[in-house]
Amino acid sequence: MLKEAIRPTTMVGIKRLANQTKKATGTTLGEALNLASKKAGFENFAHARRVLGTNDNSVVDGHRLFLTYYWYERKPYRSGRETIEIRLSRPLLEICSKRGMKLERTLSGLRLAAPDHLLSDSITEHQSVARSELCKAVRALRFMEGTGLEPSDYRRARKATAALDDRLPEHDHSSDWHDPRTGRFIMLDEPYSAAAVSGDRAAWAARNDWHLQTSAWPGIYSPGACPLFVAAAKDDAFDFGALMQQIDGLAPPVTAEHWPGVSDTGHETFVSPMAVTPQDRRRARAKGTTYQMPSKTTEPYSSMWSSRRKPIGALGILGHQEAGRMIKAMLRSSARPWSVKDRLETLRCTLEDWLGKEIERKELSDGDFFDVYYHEIAEDDPFVAVAATSDGVVDLLWQLRGKLTETYPDCAPLRRLTRRIDTSVKFVVRSQRRDDVEGHLSG
Repeated sequence: MLKEAIRPTTMVGIKRLANQTKKATGTTLGEALNLASKKAGFENFAHARRVLGTNDNSVVDGHRLFLTYYWYERKPYRSGRETIEIRLSRPLLEICSKRGMKLERTLSGLRLAAPDHLLSDSITEHQSVARSELCKAVRALRFMEGTGLEPSDYRRARKATAALDDRLPEHDHSSDWHDPRTGRFIMLDEPYSAAAVSGDRAAWAARNDWHLQTSAWPGIYSPGACPLFVAAAKDDAFDFGALMQQIDGLAPPVTAEHWPGVSDTGHETFVSPMAVTPQDRRRARAKGTTYQMPSKTTEPYSSMWSSRRKPIGALGILGHQEAGRMIKAMLRSSARPWSVKDRLETLRCTLEDWLGKEIERKELSDGDFFDVYYHEIAEDDPFVAVAATSDGVVDLLWQLRGKLTETYPDCAPLRRLTRRIDTSVKFVVRSQRRDDVEGHLSG
């Protein structure tokens, strides 16, 4: 239903009201934009656009972006909200896509609640942690903004490092990046070490014909404690020195020790300027700050600092153990394509969470609990033999899917897992067909 009381104040609000008007009245989009603009106090849409501009988040000194974390502490009990505002030279999604945010470790825990707001749904246990995580996210954004690099996915990284004789010695907090303009792969490494390339690491770079250099910029992970090393394959067409100048020239990184953000007590929802509709305000609420109630098909299993749901029902210890053996057998199988690995990892991580909710912890020791979905599977386990072929991997995926759908009611948490299984089946079948074609051609 269209609410007559809505009076938009931004271009985003005008466009959203216009879309609602168009759906409710059947008018054209142009007419709806003019009507919405008049409600906002303008003569028409063109007048509104001239006054407000085409990008509500654009200001004289950059594009505003707010990042928010909520936190609580046990003894003594207190809670609060940390928000930091930065100005970007370009809109956020021009610097890092939504997919890139999922790949970058400091941004993967944040949700785009509005075009100008990144929000964590989890509640951290300490104010200091909230500030630290926000500063890491800002440092990652500044790195991408200043260099034009984007987070690299596993497939690209694996291909770029396939010829290396070994992993970088003493690596820690490594991250993978690429230049979207050239496709060139860049590795960052931020270990707890001196800010100098050690002999072993220099020898590794020489053997593999790679650049490896310490940056003057303190880095993303922990400035001051973990120096930033930059590595890339040597290429006559690649000016590694120019890249290092870009990184070295970045502004000093923001840190929690010199907190530049705003701190508030309690968990009152922060609403950014571009969150203008009731739906926007609902999206601005961190899930961890809302009290979770069971539904007909799902139940919460969140702690105070995170919020998740699982289907009602229980697979049982034996059922989970069998599911764990299936997943471990497929993970170690050479017939399983690499594109399936991440989906299987998500499956076992989620199912382990569900196991923890479904049993009393005293029913399994810590070691036995961890062994259900992790540790290596026995060589003589029957599932290992089944997973040795592509057809066997597909069969195990269907068996796993059947176990889950027979046990749990249809609901969003279950569908998220079954979609991953369905996609994995498609990837296995596609990989098998490609191998068959290549084998036929080579034969």
